[in-house]
Amino acid sequence: MAVAAGYSAFKIAPFDGAAPDMAPGQWRPLVEVGLARINAVRSAIGPDARLMVDCHWRFSESTASWVLDAVEPFDLYWFESPIPRESIALGALKRLRAQANALGIRLAGAETGIKLAGFEPMLNAGAYDVMMPDVKSAGGPAEMMRIAETFTAHDVTFSPHNPSGPICHAASMQICAAVENADLLEVQFDETPVFKTLVEPALPLVTGGAAPLPDGPGIGVNLSSKLIAGMDPAAAWQAN
Repeated sequence: MAVAAGYSAFKIAPFDGAAPDMAPGQWRPLVEVGLARINAVRSAIGPDARLMVDCHWRFSESTASWVLDAVEPFDLYWFESPIPRESIALGALKRLRAQANALGIRLAGAETGIKLAGFEPMLNAGAYDVMMPDVKSAGGPAEMMRIAETFTAHDVTFSPHNPSGPICHAASMQICAAVENADLLEVQFDETPVFKTLVEPALPLVTGGAAPLPDGPGIGVNLSSKLIAGMDPAAAWQAN
């Protein structure tokens, strides 16, 4: 469906059954299932589309290293958030980044940073190729632009974390258009119809992996007061 809708880059989370404290006999079967999922997606999207894998902090360093070797055949664009407590596991991240880069894969992460100060230890350590601030927690649009500028000075790619609602999405689109070093903007796809109807005017459609900016004042869209007034809160929560 996403291919038919015009997307050209895809991110999946195939390992969500795993946990960092699992023994090899526990995580290996789960990882094998995840690898099969990656293979199926790569086959579906073709060899030229960008494919990212989000690990959701599911691995220890040794397991993440094993998984990195295992994903090499799938030509990943990046390998994201492999280990927990990333803000203090800087040595492990540097080692995983070097391994990933040797395989032609970028290491991505750092979506929970708060303001520029939350990213600086990872920047100074050279922990990531791609860092993913979220406008909701990183300090708003002005701070996001400051963060993006600092990323440029460290030769780190700016790719905002954005699996959220349409307001965050519209704000993130404006930020990406305003900075020089934005790569990909994460977008939720087909998770709930409310995403498409909660704001007015409607968010522009993605075509060929890109979308025009909303052209209204501010971030370009507003919450639909009519829709909100008529919503069943329980149904809205369930949809998300």
